[in-house]
Amino acid sequence: MALSEKEIAEIKEELRRCSPETVAAALRFRETGDVTAVPEVIYGLVELYTPATAKIPLKDANDDTRLVDDLGLDSLSLLEMVFSIEGVLKIKIENEELKEVLTIGKLNQFLRDKLANGAL
Repeated sequence: MALSEKEIAEIKEELRRCSPETVAAALRFRETGDVTAVPEVIYGLVELYTPATAKIPLKDANDDTRLVDDLGLDSLSLLEMVFSIEGVLKIKIENEELKEVLTIGKLNQFLRDKLANGAL
């Protein structure tokens, strides 16, 4: 489904501090529903909110990398990231759904499952 100019502008604004690849992946997902684009969007948002003082550089992270303990995301950063995910992917995430989402891999799996179950 083609996005309106307004929708494209909203995505670009939400991801204005992310890489062009992240923006392109978000647009691809929203236009086609291609869930293979979601990890690129998530990586870009995690990168945006990861502090420079992270124990593990994001480029060295893998699915087992912990969002708080390894990347140093605090509760405010996590909340902002969730709001961005909701806005870009057009889904609603409840706080209680995130209790077990502690790693990059679990975040990606959670979103894949949510999108597969028609959360749009």
